[in-house]
Amino acid sequence: MPETTKTASNKAHLPGGNFRIWELVKRFESQAVSDFQKRYATDLKGSIQALESRFAGPTAGLSGNDCAFLKTELESYKATYIRHMNWLFSILEASIGIDGDPATQATRPLPRISGKFFISQLAADRWKLLPDAWKEPIVEYGLAIYQVQRAERLLALASPERQHELTAELSNPGHSNWDPLELPLLLLMEIETNMTIRAIQMCIAKEMISPPGRQNASMQLNMGEGKSSIIVPAVAAILASIRESLFIYTMGIQRPLAFSPGRWLLLHHVLDVVRQPKFSAEQIAQVEDPERCSLWTDTIKNSLLLLRGLLAGGILGFVLGQKRWRVNYGLDLERRPPTRLVVPYRAKDSPSPRSEFSHPEVVILLISFSYYYRGFGDQNLFHAFEHFLHSDQPNQEYQEWVRGVQDLSPAFQHLEGINIKDRFQITTQVFPVLRYSKAAVDYFLRNVVFPRFMKDFPSKLTASGWDFGAVKSHPTIGFSGTKDSREFLPLSVQHLDLKNQQHIDALVIEYLLQNETEVMLLPSREETETAANDAEQVLTAVVNAYPDVHVMLDVGAQILELNNLQMAKQWLEMNNQVAGLGGTGHTKKQACVYLDDHDELRIVDLRGATELLQISPYAQLLDQCLVFLDEAHTRGTDLKLPVYYRAAVTLGPALTKDRLIQ
Repeated sequence: MPETTKTASNKAHLPGGNFRIWELVKRFESQAVSDFQKRYATDLKGSIQALESRFAGPTAGLSGNDCAFLKTELESYKATYIRHMNWLFSILEASIGIDGDPATQATRPLPRISGKFFISQLAADRWKLLPDAWKEPIVEYGLAIYQVQRAERLLALASPERQHELTAELSNPGHSNWDPLELPLLLLMEIETNMTIRAIQMCIAKEMISPPGRQNASMQLNMGEGKSSIIVPAVAAILASIRESLFIYTMGIQRPLAFSPGRWLLLHHVLDVVRQPKFSAEQIAQVEDPERCSLWTDTIKNSLLLLRGLLAGGILGFVLGQKRWRVNYGLDLERRPPTRLVVPYRAKDSPSPRSEFSHPEVVILLISFSYYYRGFGDQNLFHAFEHFLHSDQPNQEYQEWVRGVQDLSPAFQHLEGINIKDRFQITTQVFPVLRYSKAAVDYFLRNVVFPRFMKDFPSKLTASGWDFGAVKSHPTIGFSGTKDSREFLPLSVQHLDLKNQQHIDALVIEYLLQNETEVMLLPSREETETAANDAEQVLTAVVNAYPDVHVMLDVGAQILELNNLQMAKQWLEMNNQVAGLGGTGHTKKQACVYLDDHDELRIVDLRGATELLQISPYAQLLDQCLVFLDEAHTRGTDLKLPVYYRAAVTLGPALTKDRLIQ
C-alpha cells in the first residue's frame, strides 16, 4: 500500500542511493534473451542515470518565523501588482476616451467598461480584430492580473504543512519559454483557470503543435503533470481551426445472421457441455468412431465448422479467460438507439458509448454470460413467459426451465400452477427462483433477443488504430505517462524521447520500490469464510491496515458487488467503526469522495447525503475525506490530497505495468 505521491514535486533522489532499482536492472540484464528485453534493460539504465543527474539536495523546512516573513513579503508583492493592475486599467479606460461628464456618456452610449472587457480581447476571435497599438497594453494588463492571482496562490500555500506545493509553485514563475504577446489565448486560459502553464507543459505543447518534420509522433510526460487538464486544452485552443473526424460505415442492406438460429442454439449446447463433468473415454471414443457416430454427414457441415472455430480457433477460451463481465463487457441499457446486445466496456461499469463487438460468436457467448451472471429482470421474464405460452410445447419448455432449479415451491413445479396474471405472486415466488435459470435465459435470448438484434451486413468499411497513424497533412500527436507502448506504435508514428523526460521511467519505478510500499496477498474467501463477497474482503483488509489508508484505487477492478456510492458508504462506515474502537493510527472521517455515473466528483457524508464535491464544504476539507476511485477513474482524476495520505491499489488479471503505473 504505497503512500500517495505528488509526482509534480521534486523529491530528492540520492545518486545511486536506491539500490533496489539498480538490482532490478541487473536482474533484467541477466535474464534478457530477446532484443526487446535487452533494449528495455538498456533504456531503463539510461533513465536511472538521467534521474540521478537531476538530483537535488533536500531543502530545509519552513519554520514559523520563516512563514511569517514569507507572508509579509508576499502581501507586499500582491499589493504592488494590485496597484500596477489598477494603474494599467485607468490608462486603458482613459485611452477609450470616456470622461466623467454624464451628458457625454448619455450621447455616446458604450458598453460597460471593466477589467473583464479588456481581458476578453485576448480571445482568438477578438484578438485578430484588435489594432496592434492595443495588443501590448492589454497583454500587460493581463500579466498584472496573472501576478495578483499567483500571489494569492502563494499566500494560500505559505505554511509548513504545504511546503512541497509552495516549492513547486515558486519554481514555476511562468512564461519562461513562451511569449504571451504571441499566444494571448494561453494567457487568457491562465487567468480564467487561475493557474500557471509550467515550462515543461509548454515544451510538450509546442512539440504537439509543431512536431519535428511534421510527422506523426508520441511523447512521454509524467503522470500528474497536467496532460489532460492543461496541455490538451492549450493545444486544442491553438489548433481549434483544424477539424477531423473518423467514421465507420456499414454497407449494404441489413440481413439476418448466417446460419441462424442454429448458430446460437449450437453455442448454447456447447455451454451446457461446459457445465457438465468430464466425459468418459468411451464417450469420447464414440465421437471419434465414424461407424458409431452420425456426426460426419454433409448436413451438419456448418455446425462442425462453427465448432472448430469455437474450440480450435480459441474463441471459447478467449471469452472465458480474457473477458470479465462488467469490466470488459456487459449490457448498456441507456444506449441510443437501444440494444439488448452486449457492448465493450472501457472500464468497470463504464460502457463504451459507440463501440460494438464485431465477431458473431463472441457476441453470442458474451451476451449469454451477461444474462447468466446478471440474471433476468422481471420485464424480461414476462416477455419470455408470454412468448413460450404461445409456443407449441409450453409444458415441455417449462420443465426445462425448472430442471435443476432449487427452492421452487412444489405448487409452481408445473406450468398449470402458474397464473401469469397474478403479478404479485409470480414476481415474489416464481421469478426470484427462475432469475438465474440457464434454460430460461437461453429461451429468451434465442427467441426474443437474437432474432431481432443479431444482424450483419454484406461488408464493412472500418478503421483501426493503425489508421490514426497514417501519414497525412495534419499529423497525429499524442503523449502518455509511460512509454512502454511505443513498441506497438504504427510504423509511421515516431516516439520522441525528449531529453528532459528521460528520467520518468526510473522515477515512477522508484516510487513503486519505496520502503513504504507493501504488498498484501488476500486469501480466497473459501479459506477465510468471514467476508460475504470480494468487496467486503478488500474493505476489511483496507480498514485494518496500518498505517491508516485514506485512498482506494480499484485498478484491478476487484469491487464488482457494490457500485461507487455503496462502496463509499460502506467504507466510511467501516472506517469510523474501527476508529471508534481505538484502532491504532485510524482517524474518523466525515465523508467519502467518489465518482457517480455521470463522471462527476461527489461526496457522501455520515448521514448518507450526497453532494457535488465542487459545491460542498469538503472541497476545501479533503483531509476530512476518504477517496474511492473505481477502475474507470483511476487515471485522469485530479484531487489535491494531503501529502501524508496513503493509498491502497488493487491488482487484477491482465494488469500490465503500464496501467498499474499510470
